[in-house]
Amino acid sequence: MWTALRTDCQRYGVRRTFISRFAWQLERRGGVQVYRIGCRPLSAIHQEPRACPPDLDLKLLNPQEILDASTDAGLELPRDVAQESIARGDIVVGGFKQSQLIAYVFASTDTAPHDDSFFVRVRKPFRYSFKNFTRTEHRGQGISYFLNNFPERNEACRQRGCTDSIFFIALSNLPSLKANSKLMGTAWIGWTLNGQTFGYSWSLRSAGPRRVGFQFVRRADR
Repeated sequence: MWTALRTDCQRYGVRRTFISRFAWQLERRGGVQVYRIGCRPLSAIHQEPRACPPDLDLKLLNPQEILDASTDAGLELPRDVAQESIARGDIVVGGFKQSQLIAYVFASTDTAPHDDSFFVRVRKPFRYSFKNFTRTEHRGQGISYFLNNFPERNEACRQRGCTDSIFFIALSNLPSLKANSKLMGTAWIGWTLNGQTFGYSWSLRSAGPRRVGFQFVRRADR
């Protein structure tokens, strides 16, 4: 334990490490999730180009293709999630190898599922990405990067009035926080706390997320 703590302090700094450990204890012992909220302009994506592998084909999925994906157990896409996504008009990118769908990511400009207690709600000019999935046998190849940065996806978002992406990362997840901080254009705008007290779900947010319209909405209130 002490070796891991010392390593994290050297890698991320003492203050960040202890804040992260405190957040982890809140989640582990109190069931309270602390998230840091970040945003990034879509224009920054085009300034960090990477060539897509020649054997990976990307496309925007139509409603029928989304429904078809929900019938494949290997894609872990529940039917009700697919149907709700179609009803919202989510933008969905699929990654194919040899004509087989191997990965996908959803983007919403309104609401999106989070867990059993909450939905995520955003408003323009932000989009929110969720259900980022890659088949087990294709993981570790960086496919998620190409799905999320697919030019046609970003253009479809712009046509809907979205110019930025918004996301959240658990405060206890130091590697992801550090990696996203290095991406061009990333700005951290605040935090949220989600929890339950005597069976009642609640969510608090700081001024930044409140100002841009990002919030976790109780399923019971939706």
